[in-house]
Amino acid sequence: MSITINLKPEHIPAELCGLLETYEAAPTLSTPSTPRSATRPPASALGQRTRMTKRSDNVVKEFDMTVSHNITDAEISVVEEQIAKLRATVERLESGNASPDTLRDIDRRQARLHARVSEMRKRKAAQETARVARLTAEEPHAAELEESVQQLDRSRRKAAQAVRSAQNAMERLLAALDAHAMDVESVHGRLLELGLPLADDVALYGLGAAEKGAVRLDGEWWGPVPPDAVLTELVGCLARKRFGLGHRLALRPDGRLSTEPARALLKLVDQRRSDTEGGQATGARAGDRAA
Repeated sequence: MSITINLKPEHIPAELCGLLETYEAAPTLSTPSTPRSATRPPASALGQRTRMTKRSDNVVKEFDMTVSHNITDAEISVVEEQIAKLRATVERLESGNASPDTLRDIDRRQARLHARVSEMRKRKAAQETARVARLTAEEPHAAELEESVQQLDRSRRKAAQAVRSAQNAMERLLAALDAHAMDVESVHGRLLELGLPLADDVALYGLGAAEKGAVRLDGEWWGPVPPDAVLTELVGCLARKRFGLGHRLALRPDGRLSTEPARALLKLVDQRRSDTEGGQATGARAGDRAA
């Protein structure tokens, strides 16, 4: 005659419930031949399975990802602590009224944890063997590797200096555009003081202070140029030239750069660039002739 006892949650000792929840959240060492679901206890072991939270799943996934690369003594200690807790719980339950099914279930959990620790130790030993073999392979090339480190350090420092120089240049660019805007504002205010506003009929007067801070002088329109628009255009121009039109930084020109003052500024930029490139080409040709 056999008697089956289905334990309800309220009948399970609090210390056992806590331990089982901790076990569920313990790191799991998965192998191709044994899926993680096969290592979980059956639902009939205690009548009602303890709750597996999303946090437990995250812990398991993080551990699986970690052990596939490097196993530490701390991770092995975590599983060993779970084994010790289970062992202490078994000793307490054996002196009480725990059912044989409960004890057998805990024994199975202990066996799985022992197998897990054994596998982790094997993997850790294999990792140590591989580490020693790698050090042995690296040793004959120590001088060359050190030279490579120095080479990379020099190039990285050079790149960092270039970034700092570019940043400083951009800051000077923004400051120059701000200064130009202040000059335009100053001239605009002075023209108003002189009683030289610009009416709608530009052809009638030819010069003066227009609306929105613009100034008409010497047959040209002068006005503030938005610094952010110029900066965006500069980055977009470089991105289009280096990475192509499909790059995310190859932005369309800002509409605020369609004004005459902005176009005049960009025209000067293109002219200076052409002069610089022409001078470099001339110098290169002269160097070739000298050679």
